[in-house]
Amino acid sequence: MTHEEIKNALSAYMDGELESAQKSEIERHLGTCSTCTAELKELRQVASEFKKTGAEKLPPHIRAMALAQSQAAEPKKQTARQSPGAFNLVLVVAAMVILVLIFGMTLKHMMPTLFSSVSGSITGAASTLGASTSN
Repeated sequence: MTHEEIKNALSAYMDGELESAQKSEIERHLGTCSTCTAELKELRQVASEFKKTGAEKLPPHIRAMALAQSQAAEPKKQTARQSPGAFNLVLVVAAMVILVLIFGMTLKHMMPTLFSSVSGSITGAASTLGASTSN
């Protein structure tokens, strides 16, 4: 893990949410990095204050830091509503279904006329060639 990845994972480390390999790597890093050690200490203080007083009573800079840490630690999930690609795909599929239905309904109404027209053409071609259409 990079320094930045470890820094972003400190909250998860503190909460015991990491696998043992990640936990060990962070612990090794904390042994050599005073910046991350101080960051973890501050996170623990924030968590302790939060448990005592709630988020509204935390100082604004601490509240902002806690929010930034929680957002950095959690991967963002995109829903279909947030993802324009998924929404566009839904629109394309819906439009295709509507077109198929319209085409099917139009074809159903035109089929008797189309069948009569084709039948007339075949009869006309057969009589032109001298074949008899009646058996």
